[in-house]
Amino acid sequence: MRKYMMMLVAVMFVATAAMAQEDTAVEKTAEKLEGKELRKQRKKERLELFELQKQEASGLLESRDFVLQAERISGKNTIPINVANQINFIRIDGDDLIVQYGLNAGAGRNGLGGVTYEGKIRRFDTKDLGEGKSHNTRIQFFTPYLNGVATINIRIRGNQAQASVWSNGEVLNFEGFYASNENSTITQSQTLGSFF
Repeated sequence: MRKYMMMLVAVMFVATAAMAQEDTAVEKTAEKLEGKELRKQRKKERLELFELQKQEASGLLESRDFVLQAERISGKNTIPINVANQINFIRIDGDDLIVQYGLNAGAGRNGLGGVTYEGKIRRFDTKDLGEGKSHNTRIQFFTPYLNGVATINIRIRGNQAQASVWSNGEVLNFEGFYASNENSTITQSQTLGSFF
């Protein structure tokens, strides 16, 4: 009888352990599914925010009330350098366009270690590349300080903006954030000079 009792206890022990393992496996599977759903939900929320921010920027561009405040600038084949976003910007106000860059060194043609370049917009084309992708704007503008027309390509990705300014085979890249003219914090120099 004692032998049967021990076997019964052993069988119950094994059955209990198997049920516990099964419960643990079910819990882990449920946690995995919850984790996947949570990641999927977060990804969806990030995409929605990205699209909202892109729509805001495209609205500012279309209404021509846009400022890209650069936190980094670079040349064609140079490493980006960090700069003060109050003095490094591209500003669109109606048909007027201002590109300014400087290193806050007190030198340069604009007194800020760089140049300030004002012009008039000649052509303005925008294109949204689709959900999760950038909104691109191509602007051609004229200024008395350049021979010919210069071009700016602006790319909006969520709350970030990038622009390449092309003139006479040279390029200057701006990376930063955007705002409306009213909400931007920029310091514009009155001293104008040639662009590159």
